Amino acid sequence: METMVASVGTPLHAATAASPSQIPPTSPLQSVILPPPVVDPELLSVHSQGAVSRYVVSVNHKGSKYHVLQLSPGPLAPPTPFDIILPPAAAFVSDQTTMTAYPDFSVSSCGWQALFSLVVHPDFLWDCWGPGNLGEFSDVSSLWKCWDEGTAIEGVGRKPPLRMVETEWGSRKDKRSNKGHHAAWRPRQNTTACQKWSQFQFFISRIETSISTGLTASQAVQVLEDTRLTFSMPQLHRKLQTKRQKKGKVGGPCPESSAPSSGDVIMAT
Repeated sequence: METMVASVGTPLHAATAASPSQIPPTSPLQSVILPPPVVDPELLSVHSQGAVSRYVVSVNHKGSKYHVLQLSPGPLAPPTPFDIILPPAAAFVSDQTTMTAYPDFSVSSCGWQALFSLVVHPDFLWDCWGPGNLGEFSDVSSLWKCWDEGTAIEGVGRKPPLRMVETEWGSRKDKRSNKGHHAAWRPRQNTTACQKWSQFQFFISRIETSISTGLTASQAVQVLEDTRLTFSMPQLHRKLQTKRQKKGKVGGPCPESSAPSSGDVIMAT
């Protein structure tokens, strides 16, 4: 059973306004009625009574703790499939010497681009939004959704599409100096993180290559599914690697992903 603690900070005025179509429905994610979140009064601001405020709740789910931005108003709001799984509060705080707390998110903060604009320290994003191990994906479709739509965790909420995260903070090349810049959100000189990203991009690049030949995304995913059969994702990765790739060192530089188009998206897709 999930337990939730809600909190809000001081009011925040985001630059990007959300249209009514961006406000998702408030229907619960599942038919089981979850216990209402417990509001810690010590964490509530005197400014938190506004109708546009959105609460951040802590959700314990299957042994993991998540901080979730509820898209429905009020601390007792039911969960929705479109609630946003947030990185640590430190990602939004410029002064790391003060007490770290989430800002007071509003309706206009609930689009991905609006939320991204509030991030001060992208290096805190990986542990929360990173793709994880290949073994955590049940099939090729779930891996592609992580990239293209964002991973959804039943009973918790949704993470942003990694294509948008990578567009915002991924590897870039300065056109003036012709020098590359390391991805701001991915850990540097971290062999484990590099391996996870390399294996993840191994499949993303294959799917995008197939799409460039005229296939739809679903067709490109199905091509890999037809190859996977009963294999797990790590087994499929080993099967598809060339002999040269298998002999390569894991700790090499992380690959740069393609640069998909950016832009805000409506949460309720």
